[in-house]
Amino acid sequence: MSPPFHPRPGRLAARVTLVAALVALILGSAQSGPATRAGNEGPTGAAATTTAATAVPGSGAGEPSSARPDPSASLGLPSAAPSAAPSPSPDVLGDSTGAVPPSQVLVDVPVPVFTHGSRTQHVIALTFDDGYSRTATAQILAILESEHVAATFFPYAAAVERAPSLWRSVAAAGYPIANHTATHPDLTALSTDRVLAQLEGARTTIERITDVPMVDVFRPPYGAWNVSVLRDAAAAGCLAAVLWDVDTRDWTGIPASVIAARAEAGTNGSIVLMHAGPAQTPHALRAIIKWYRSHGYGFVTVPDLLGAKLARQRHAEPSGSASPAPKLGGGAGMRE
Repeated sequence: MSPPFHPRPGRLAARVTLVAALVALILGSAQSGPATRAGNEGPTGAAATTTAATAVPGSGAGEPSSARPDPSASLGLPSAAPSAAPSPSPDVLGDSTGAVPPSQVLVDVPVPVFTHGSRTQHVIALTFDDGYSRTATAQILAILESEHVAATFFPYAAAVERAPSLWRSVAAAGYPIANHTATHPDLTALSTDRVLAQLEGARTTIERITDVPMVDVFRPPYGAWNVSVLRDAAAAGCLAAVLWDVDTRDWTGIPASVIAARAEAGTNGSIVLMHAGPAQTPHALRAIIKWYRSHGYGFVTVPDLLGAKLARQRHAEPSGSASPAPKLGGGAGMRE
């Protein structure tokens, strides 16, 4: 049997010194590593966090599964979900993902994309998407009427079909109803024929129920659009795509106070996105109205906000197709 190994004193000291150096190096790396990585990857990390928090247009990421009834289930169409795209940057309108430069998109495309109106008018446009809750929609309508506030609705047609008398009341009160498709799909994932069916079908259904012409603009579900969708929308008779620059994200289940705080982030010409569905949205509405009024803002409809710009898009409008004047207190440019 070999005798046990005993390192020589000189070698032992050298090895202890080497091990100590390695331990110090490892400890130093562990302490400085996160700070170094954060410094190097700060912009990337921030972008990743933003993407995760706001979800991808059309993906439904982060949305509660019980957000609202699915109108497409019985029709054999792709699953629908509330509008939940991140608010688009007013400086980047290449497409809803920012993947296409604006210079390559808005040239020779007949339908412009608006996130807000004129920044010189001290007005706000409140907008309400979807309409999947009869109760919330009725509460919103009652508040708007009692406060004499203009607003614009973007319901999908399946929701209007489920509550026809309610939506006849919305139209009869003079509130513009604009196109938000028939069943709320991601239009960028559909063929031209299906995009046309969604937009034209919504118009036909809603006008049949309300007996009032729809506003000739559309809001793509999730805020998701591309050049093809804009061209299809033009073929369907839409003059513009209307997005937003203030997103309350009320569909996420946040309390009314948070919805109100987010809605109050608007400025001259802002378009505020809310939904006629979440239970807390009606509870936030009076506070939102009060805040803007206290700061001297008036409330306008989307047709009023974009009137001059839409007029330039309208080549030849059929006789009698103009939307009726809202029976509201306060028109374009008026302060209440």
